[in-house]
Amino acid sequence: MKLSNILLTESYLDDLVVKMSKKFPHLQFYVKFGERIDVRGSQQDLADFGNRYHGQVLGDYEVFHVDDDDQGEIVRIIKRDRL
Repeated sequence: MKLSNILLTESYLDDLVVKMSKKFPHLQFYVKFGERIDVRGSQQDLADFGNRYHGQVLGDYEVFHVDDDDQGEIVRIIKRDRL
């Protein structure tokens, strides 16, 4: 991946974090590794958000939600696979 593509990705994710933080003030959004957004909050808030938005497409990204037996609710916004 070219540096310019990395910078565009990080800028897009940073902008998405700002927008999501305003729309969902009870959740926290963190860009991780310059390639995904981790969502943090109470287990109930994560479950509500994840159940409602799982699979929703945001440009080249998608909301991913799983209820893990060990870690609890996990919500991330990840790069979509292109088939």
